[in-house]
Amino acid sequence: MKKETRARVLAHGEIARGVYRLAVETKQVAAPGCFYMIRAWEDEPLLSRPISIAKQEDGVTEFLYLVVGRGTKLLSKVKVGLKITLVGPLGNGFPLESGKIALVGGGIGIAPLIELSHALDVPPDVFLGFRDETYGEEYFRAKEIYVATESGAKGHKGFVTELFDAKEYDVIYACGPTPMLRALQHKVGDDAKLYLSLEAHMACGVGACIGCTVASGDTYKRVCKEGPVFLSQEVQL
Repeated sequence: MKKETRARVLAHGEIARGVYRLAVETKQVAAPGCFYMIRAWEDEPLLSRPISIAKQEDGVTEFLYLVVGRGTKLLSKVKVGLKITLVGPLGNGFPLESGKIALVGGGIGIAPLIELSHALDVPPDVFLGFRDETYGEEYFRAKEIYVATESGAKGHKGFVTELFDAKEYDVIYACGPTPMLRALQHKVGDDAKLYLSLEAHMACGVGACIGCTVASGDTYKRVCKEGPVFLSQEVQL
């Protein structure tokens, strides 16, 4: 079991509607794609919230998160200088591959791809999809950035999965809502190696509660423990 640590908040603010950037002081270093269980309250809600690492540098870890419920709402109220509780880093991150690479992110799923873009040998092509308002493009290290919005507010009007030809890439890394990842599985097929970072509700974050399983052949895998990153062929979404 990973020990709890108390981390001082260095920066915290809203970068888009309901989307916050949080920077904390940490000593731990994790692979791109790993996450922490975070809490900024005492007793209620009972469970901490899993939030992916967006960036790590010089003893500072940054997160991007979306306010979707009571826990993240409480987290959004935390002021700079206060301390929050972290458990982690947890999970298995993205294997670092070579070749021509694309990153595909949907909504707040862009977060773990930011650190990955800085860890790869060569800047990748980055494809980002949003419903309407865009955010976070400036955090990426990229050869090119392509944006899609469902509303047509910026970039391509439609889905991010429509923006690229999988045959042009050796490896594709993706994170976002399950319907987007399922569409990518069908689109990419065997044209490229596809890694998926799955989003899931988590209670413990360490594989003890079996609350975040995903189908894998005739069995199940725990997103928090065996994942959150899987090869596309490993999971049925």
